Amino acid sequence: MESGKSFMAKMFIDATYEGDLMAVAGVSYTFGRESYENNENVICNNPG
Repeated sequence: MESGKSFMAKMFIDATYEGDLMAVAGVSYTFGRESYENNENVICNNPG
């Protein structure tokens, strides 16, 4: 942070509009909606 404070946690939720926390943290992420091919969720409503 700009104040010099640091935070530790098992998980952070980035609720910013453009993923600011993820970008600053240097983690990989995806914009937009995941395709059905990249989604292993068995509950996914796959139209195809």
